[in-house]
Amino acid sequence: HSVNVFVYSFSLAHRAGIADQKTLVEFGEGALLHDIGKSIIDPSILRATGKLTDDQWKQMRQHPVTGFNMLKEHGVFSDLVLDVTLHHHEKMHGGGYPDNLQADRLDPLVRVSTIADIFDALTTRRSYKEAMPSYRALKLMNDEMAADLDPGLFRTFVDLMGNPKGGI
Repeated sequence: HSVNVFVYSFSLAHRAGIADQKTLVEFGEGALLHDIGKSIIDPSILRATGKLTDDQWKQMRQHPVTGFNMLKEHGVFSDLVLDVTLHHHEKMHGGGYPDNLQADRLDPLVRVSTIADIFDALTTRRSYKEAMPSYRALKLMNDEMAADLDPGLFRTFVDLMGNPKGGI
């Protein structure tokens, strides 16, 4: 999942016009490490096949904070890496976690990682669901999650998925 999120994130950032090498490298690190906080979650929760209990869901929702703290302790990761790790589950109009941030407080590259993370979660087989075909995932994201996603970046992602060589 993390490698897929890295590839989708990096490709979308590049397609969106982010060309600064240092920024892309830091962003790539953040995309690759975005779910590192899940490494300390009980594997039985990660492999659950049914609905999570309230306590299990609470533990899952802590993974961005846990990952942020893990990376911050090392003292070698940039603010961008930490921001992507901490905020990849935030939504454009609030309601995300862990900080309930809205668009004006979300770095555009965090918004990129959110799109990539959701798309890969939908299109990858998990213990609790089958993989969804790409078209169906994009349609679901458009129809049911549009308010949570950066509209310009989502349009660029749809274009990227339909025309991967264009502009790269």
